[in-house]
Amino acid sequence: MLKLRIDGYTYEEIALKAGVTRQRIQQLLAPPKEIRDYVIKKYDGRCVDCGLIVGKSGQVHHENFDTEDYNDIDNLVLLCKSCHRGRHHSGLSLGGGARIMDNKEIHKLRKKLGLTQKELAAQVRVDAITVSRWELEKQKPSQQAQRQLNRLARKG
Repeated sequence: MLKLRIDGYTYEEIALKAGVTRQRIQQLLAPPKEIRDYVIKKYDGRCVDCGLIVGKSGQVHHENFDTEDYNDIDNLVLLCKSCHRGRHHSGLSLGGGARIMDNKEIHKLRKKLGLTQKELAAQVRVDAITVSRWELEKQKPSQQAQRQLNRLARKG
């Protein structure tokens, strides 16, 4: 079911495939209420991309779809409905206020965080050589890597 959600299927579409209700799928895949409340409080009820006050109506978004930390607190951010939709359906756009960083910005972020290329690579889940290629402008980060870089910049 998680694979279908990651592939962009709605809870309703997954429910039809599984032969259960949409609510049951949402219960199985969504973060527990305590974690959701924590995320809302962590971001003061504001969308992390555009700053809109959303409170409990905000969408809890999973930054990384790795199943090991899918509902981990550090993997969740609060988004307004528009930015959440943008994160899932916008090609190369990262949605809302999330930015595509160039090589100089990535280098600057790494230095600001006091990380080596290897340490940054571990946090973004790529090889150290990949971070080197980004900084030398020989390769551009994937959309997922850009999201991870934005997450680190927000935490920074």
